[in-house]
Amino acid sequence: MTVETNWDEPERIRPLSWRIVVVLLLVVGSLIYAFPFFWMLSTSLKIPQNIYLDPPQWIPNPVAWENYSLIFDVGPVWAWIANSTLITVATVVLRTLSSLVVAYGFARFAFPGSRVLFILLLSSLMLPGHVTIIPRFLMFRDWHWLDTFWPLIAPNFFSTAFAVFLIRQFLMTLPRELDEAAEIDGANTWDILWRLLLP
Repeated sequence: MTVETNWDEPERIRPLSWRIVVVLLLVVGSLIYAFPFFWMLSTSLKIPQNIYLDPPQWIPNPVAWENYSLIFDVGPVWAWIANSTLITVATVVLRTLSSLVVAYGFARFAFPGSRVLFILLLSSLMLPGHVTIIPRFLMFRDWHWLDTFWPLIAPNFFSTAFAVFLIRQFLMTLPRELDEAAEIDGANTWDILWRLLLP
């Protein structure tokens, strides 16, 4: 004698209830993370007297739209934006390219000591950035790089352990048969990296 159990009804109810819980958690989390942005936007439209009111004023009254035009009287805002754009683009491009080359070496080539070197690279993640502040300042001062963009751009010529780790893990998910097929077609190591794996 077999006992028939109706598992369909709980299975239908459980996913719906879990979906509701997940959506509610996502909405609450989104509101928490969006709060600083909304507060920044609200504060940017307040007159100076209303910024530090207690209790805080959530909706600006009066709305000071002129704050956005006054910012250009403070200083060379367009020059600041251009500087930030230059440093950001240079940082992203240089760090990505240098990390890609190092990660490619660790992902595709088994050379003596590769595992030890990779572990040493990952162990550098435990070194706090504060430890290197003073030596880097002294080095940049000796190179006469103070008050220039070079201290912000030049260190990005060198990869970071975290970026190398992420790119290496991605490259290891790509089948080696791709490399072998490219080699049969006459591609060298650099062709495989730049024309096959990078895209």
